[in-house]
Amino acid sequence: MATREIALPSPNRAFERLLLAAGIAVALALAGLLLVFGGPDGNLFAPVGFFAALLVVPLVLRRPVVGLYLLMAAAVIIETDALTFGFGATAQVPFFRDLNSITGLRGMWVNPAELMLLLTFAAWLLRDGAGDRINFKPAPLMLPLALFFAAVAFGILHGLVTGGDAKIALWTVRPLAYFGIAYALTTQTLTDRRQVNVLIWLFIIGAALKGIIGLWRYYVDMGGNLNALNSVEGMNSLMAHEESFFYLGVILLAVVQILYGAPRGQKLAALAASGIVLLPFLANQRRAGTLALMVGLALLCVVTLSMLPSRRGAMLGIVALAAAVLPFYVAMSWNADNLTGEPVRAVKSGISPESRDLLSNEYRDAENMNLEFTVRSSPLVGIGFGKEMIMKWPMPDISDQFAWYRLAPHNSILWLMMTIGISGFIVFWYFIGSAVVRALVLARRLPDRVDKGIAVYGVLMLAATLVFALLDQGLLSMRSLLFLGILLGAVFALPRLAGEADERGRES
Repeated sequence: MATREIALPSPNRAFERLLLAAGIAVALALAGLLLVFGGPDGNLFAPVGFFAALLVVPLVLRRPVVGLYLLMAAAVIIETDALTFGFGATAQVPFFRDLNSITGLRGMWVNPAELMLLLTFAAWLLRDGAGDRINFKPAPLMLPLALFFAAVAFGILHGLVTGGDAKIALWTVRPLAYFGIAYALTTQTLTDRRQVNVLIWLFIIGAALKGIIGLWRYYVDMGGNLNALNSVEGMNSLMAHEESFFYLGVILLAVVQILYGAPRGQKLAALAASGIVLLPFLANQRRAGTLALMVGLALLCVVTLSMLPSRRGAMLGIVALAAAVLPFYVAMSWNADNLTGEPVRAVKSGISPESRDLLSNEYRDAENMNLEFTVRSSPLVGIGFGKEMIMKWPMPDISDQFAWYRLAPHNSILWLMMTIGISGFIVFWYFIGSAVVRALVLARRLPDRVDKGIAVYGVLMLAATLVFALLDQGLLSMRSLLFLGILLGAVFALPRLAGEADERGRES
């Protein structure tokens, strides 16, 4: 069947630059108004959204990759919930909040993030899928991803048929859907290797910005005293929990770029950003973040020893130095009450917890036992989405802080097993294993060392996501899974982009 192509106007670079400059100017003006007049009620969000749509929609339709850029920036910069004290301008932007909470209209469960995903998909379909056949570019992981989402779809149907709440089911599945859609869109939308660099730049700049906000909140809003959090209702960390995920992400990126290389300016920017986020990362006091960073660094050492023979001497020297220094650091920081001892406190909290950590550990232990008991109530197919875990062991009622604490537990690995059962859980780990193995094989085969580093970085952030999933609702985080979907999509698009770049080079 012949392919029918739709004629599209050729890109006008001057027009696009003028449009982008106008968008930046308007965005800065609206941001200034938001900082001066905006508030948690969002009185400026409607006009901001209207004018943003006027600029963004035609630009994304013209260049679908712009949708990916905006989604990456939003995932790193914008919180899902407003902070209750101190400076938090980015937390007031309702990108991940339903339109019903923004407009006051009922039944509008869709949010701007989902509208952007839909717009980017439509733009790709118009540009690359125009005609009788969709121009679908082959990409790894599509089969395991499809099998996993088939299990999720069955979990939704099973939950609704057996009494689950439709709104809760859709809310809890959202982050998983973001990951799958973002992964597929990224593999299809990227057309140039330079676009991967743009995504990395957006991540670095976004993480640095959130680091600066974290420094401001620590030194200005709290006067350098984390104990001030005790007087703020509903706050148990300096920043949103996901910020620790992005903070450790930029630290890992800087180390990867030192080992594997990167454009000089980008490498310096990643190093500078990692320095900016280090104190907010420690001050956020998320055990999941500290443990995920440790896991990431250990995994990086193991992979690099195998991947880069030229770096083995340096890596072994670093490992030996760390082994010599680490015992002294642990001994000096074991009872320290300062930020430099935060990594040790994260480990100590699981061995010899203090009162705050002890209460948290006891709560999580009861939560895990209830999750395990619920899993055993329907082991094969799970209980489905939109349903609460069975409360076999008593837990404190924290509904005043988090109304859905029986539906969205800390251990989202067990939560997933509870909802889709052992059958779906096997498919989930099939997908995870496929992603890790294929990314590492890809890293070994890619000829460019910088591309090798990006593939390895994808594995590190997948491992970090699993740590957060085990300890801090990682599979229920819209921002983290949106970022991960774009990152892994870029990783598995690298061979195609490199091949197309070589072909263009031969033609020129």
